[in-house]
Amino acid sequence: MDKRLKALKDECKEKCDAVLIFSAADNTNSNLTYLTGIPKEVTGFLFWNFRGKPSLVVSDYYNALDSKPRIKPTRRKSKEHVYELIASSNAKVIGIEERYLSYAFVKKLRRKAKVRFVPIDGILSSIRAVKDKNEIKAMKKASKITKEAFYIVEDMIRPGITEKEIEIALVGYYLDQGDIAFRPIVASGRNSMYIHSRPTRKKIKPRETVIIDMGASYNGYCSDFTRTFLVEPKVKQLDMVSKLIDVWVELKEEVSIGMTGEEIYNLAREKLGPLSKHWPYALGHGVGLDVHETPSLGPKGGELLEGMVFTIEPGLHIPGIGGARFEDTGVLTKKGFVPLAKGF
Repeated sequence: MDKRLKALKDECKEKCDAVLIFSAADNTNSNLTYLTGIPKEVTGFLFWNFRGKPSLVVSDYYNALDSKPRIKPTRRKSKEHVYELIASSNAKVIGIEERYLSYAFVKKLRRKAKVRFVPIDGILSSIRAVKDKNEIKAMKKASKITKEAFYIVEDMIRPGITEKEIEIALVGYYLDQGDIAFRPIVASGRNSMYIHSRPTRKKIKPRETVIIDMGASYNGYCSDFTRTFLVEPKVKQLDMVSKLIDVWVELKEEVSIGMTGEEIYNLAREKLGPLSKHWPYALGHGVGLDVHETPSLGPKGGELLEGMVFTIEPGLHIPGIGGARFEDTGVLTKKGFVPLAKGF
């Protein structure tokens, strides 16, 4: 049995005798991709009565088939196909991810299939948090593409160029080399004070900080890196960035297996001292098929395990000075946090 499916069964078998993993066009679920290998854009569902074999039913049959999935797919005929398959399985208790199923769908399914449902949200997130060699290999490639894109940015940033012009160059490069993991953030001057600023037609000016937050995707797996550039900077901007880089480097050296996300987050706040009031978000997040996954490096963040891939991204947004953020995606090993791309 595939190790991913085995892990799902092992975690769920005490709660239910079957699982339904659903992905809809308006609410796509990367868990379906993780378990089966089909592309993210292919919607459908995986139904598995643990007494038998899993069934993968998809809408885009040929796309799914060409991806060489771990489970042979069948073509979805209609919504009734879901009800019929489950009703004929004799399952009594089915585990579902509530965030991916509408109340109306569950209500109708309960009536037609006469089964009981239990939530299993979070189980696959925990399983996915520890990456295997193939996943890390794909993310290293995505990270390499992102690193190369930063060299493009470095040559472009100057007074007079717009945030939009930088974004267009980056997206074009990503699409040529792989895909974009998310729309890049290009935030200069006043816009660098915003946590998630969309690129505008604003021109970059002297004495501004410029935050570039971007990531490529390769074979469905993401990367997420941020760098801050200075354009003819003021002394206060140099001081802010210097302090932030020192803290960022120290955190990457100090995070280790067994720490919790909350512990490393609190350590970052200690290191920033009074400046931490200008840091309004968590220290990092997991990365994989989605750009935001388990674990969380923030309040209530859980234990960090070997093989987890996550970001470390402290930032400062100080009125009158500007915003700055530095971020690496890396894997946690026995030797510590190892960035998936180095040298930039």
